[in-house]
Amino acid sequence: MPQRVSAGDIPKWKLSELIVCKRIIIAMESKRLDCLRSKLFKPSWVEKKFDTEKKGHFRPDCVVRFALDSRYQNALVLNHFNEISCPIIELKNQSSFNKILELCRQSANPHIVFISESGWPNPYYEEEHGIFLQWLQSLNNLLKFKISVVIVNAMHGPNGCAVTNPLDAVYLGLVKVFAKENPNVHVNNCVVNSITHGVLSRLDELEKFTNQLSPVFLTQESYAFIELEPIEVTSHVNPVGFKNKGCYLIIGGHNGLDILLAKYLCQNYQAEIILINSSSMEEQDERCGGAQIRREYGDLTAENTLKNIIEKYPNINGIIHADFAIDHSPIIATSQKKLIDVLTPQVKSTINLMKALVNKSLDFILFFSAIQSFVTNLGQANYTAACLAREAIANLIKNTLGIKVRIINWGNLGDCGIESRFYRDLMEYKGIREIPSEEILSVIEQSLQKELDQVVVLKATDNALCRMGVIKKEEIANNFEKSRLLPEFDFTQDHILYAKGMMDSLANYARNKFYQVQTTSTAPQKYGKLCEALAHIEYSPSPARADLIDSYPEIVGYLKLMDACIDNLPSILCDEISPLSIMFPDGSFELVEPTYRNNPVSDYYNQRVAEAVETYVNKYAKDGRVVRILEIGAGTGSTSEKVLPKLFGKSVHYIYTDISFAFLNKAKEEFSNYDFIEYRIFNAENPEEIQPVDIVLATNVIHATQNVQQSINNIFMLLKNNGLLILNEMTERYDYATLTFGLTDGWWLGEENFRIPYSPLLSLEAWEMVLHQAGFSEFYNHGGYGQHIIEAHKGFSND
Repeated sequence: MPQRVSAGDIPKWKLSELIVCKRIIIAMESKRLDCLRSKLFKPSWVEKKFDTEKKGHFRPDCVVRFALDSRYQNALVLNHFNEISCPIIELKNQSSFNKILELCRQSANPHIVFISESGWPNPYYEEEHGIFLQWLQSLNNLLKFKISVVIVNAMHGPNGCAVTNPLDAVYLGLVKVFAKENPNVHVNNCVVNSITHGVLSRLDELEKFTNQLSPVFLTQESYAFIELEPIEVTSHVNPVGFKNKGCYLIIGGHNGLDILLAKYLCQNYQAEIILINSSSMEEQDERCGGAQIRREYGDLTAENTLKNIIEKYPNINGIIHADFAIDHSPIIATSQKKLIDVLTPQVKSTINLMKALVNKSLDFILFFSAIQSFVTNLGQANYTAACLAREAIANLIKNTLGIKVRIINWGNLGDCGIESRFYRDLMEYKGIREIPSEEILSVIEQSLQKELDQVVVLKATDNALCRMGVIKKEEIANNFEKSRLLPEFDFTQDHILYAKGMMDSLANYARNKFYQVQTTSTAPQKYGKLCEALAHIEYSPSPARADLIDSYPEIVGYLKLMDACIDNLPSILCDEISPLSIMFPDGSFELVEPTYRNNPVSDYYNQRVAEAVETYVNKYAKDGRVVRILEIGAGTGSTSEKVLPKLFGKSVHYIYTDISFAFLNKAKEEFSNYDFIEYRIFNAENPEEIQPVDIVLATNVIHATQNVQQSINNIFMLLKNNGLLILNEMTERYDYATLTFGLTDGWWLGEENFRIPYSPLLSLEAWEMVLHQAGFSEFYNHGGYGQHIIEAHKGFSND
């Protein structure tokens, strides 16, 4: 059997190495169709009733919780699961992780329920947060599963539901990003008032009610989620939100926002400011606007630091907590220490502030947070968890101490925000632009003057707001997707579900057959990446080969290739035989061709590509203009087969390319009836000089280049103004691909760390980032279940 590796063996990547971003030149925005907006939003709960009464029993594959002790109040629920023979696993170490994995491997699509009601205060929270992180990392070994995270009162809910377990909000944040980073997992992120079997039984119904902005607040009769309700933005606000000559304590973080606000308060209110930082930066007290800025330093995670400072200044009118830090690393690469290092300053400083304010009277406490509480970004699990936990503690302060609390979730603060070029570039890539200083100060004033408990501030493009789920597509119909050629993807169509079923069955067959062969542990170095990927293939049960063919007749071509590759895998890894001689026996394409054409997956996506090309050509092939189309890596012609018939009688010039003459010679015979085709050798990484083209097509080929970013950059330069790139790519790791095409050297050429682990493929979001880095102005996608078409528009330049 292949040797297994654990998450701990994976190199600790930095997201700055994982994902490449480039800063957008704001001056080019005026040339885009996308409208830029400054928006202020108020989070509002939307409650919906379940349509029917729940019938039947709810039985997940296992229930997971931390150690049972006196703080846990749901023994009756646990007894119910015991009665129906549902395993209940105590989450504590690697042994418990392995037990959960063993249970999940017994089901094709396992459902795990994690329950937490940690209580307040919870002295074990750092240890439990670390264990939870390690558990999520272990789940990366599962291919497809569902996890329901059920937390009791970890965030402020609808109808005045109070926070009682704020530190459990960390789990909501970690799982939220985990789902983003692992497309094969479905997550129910839930907050409840109490855990009952009736409430848990609704988890099976939540899949169609997922909402990306917030966890679901769940009861037995209803579910609620947050929508961001636009509120009026006042362009000019009079400075009346603070007291004239008042005293304000600002907990800063060397991020620029604390200094901006301190100077504003001095100049407009002649306020006395106490500015606290965790470490000295050698700044001195200073006069500003006729008022005083006093500086204090200390470890904010130490219990008495804030208490002593607050007692030193008994006339404080309000407190602004403006300290927040950011970390970039995917969950799979995050150590327990890194998680604690990010969470501790955020959580402990807020807890210590709460303790210091007992029996104190203030006008308000203003907490600065980030949009990550609502919008999920890859690689920001620690940051998201910290934001949600601190907001939960802030609401606990409001509930228990009776102090007015305000929360502002900022978008891109630019120079006033986190001093991380990467973070700011990432925000700009997302279409979230920098908020000018004057707007920052205006929002702070409005938050206090209008008695807004929580506001979200975004300066973003319409497309960005729509992708985040902040506004609906119908609201911006006049501006949204004017250039889009691809239709929306309908996940529910019968032929889509049929294709998904076939590919899932193929994956199970591949994994099952793989475990029936004996492979060497001492393969040559050239197979290093392949062996690492093989070590992460998990066993799956599978129907017999004949039964698969009965259910999915089109699968037979895949199975022939799969059988040939896996049967010869031991000999290949021992370097006794070339994988190419297995895949292309006697130079024949017979084994590989069925994976490219005449099957429901490839035919569907190639047909959509053909329709998009036809739409573009019909629009632009006018008045004598010849539309030039370049297909890169055309190979066996599976995409060309669908595209070329759409171009008969139109003014086009089609350039059919590959890096092998064998493919070109085959294509010349197959497509001899088309007189508008030119055949040539072409390498996207090192392209020969070629006249600019209008359209570039590339199906499952660009990922196979050594440097994806350079290849996309080269394609961008080949395109004319208003040119179009259509990529047709796998966007999830598939074990059947590893066990077939992964046997070849070319599969593993990629060097970048932003590829999907143990494969050369890119996720949909990584593709969009690479396209944005190259300069494409708009991109849309069509697809799902691990395959996507991406259309990228070049727009216009000054060249």
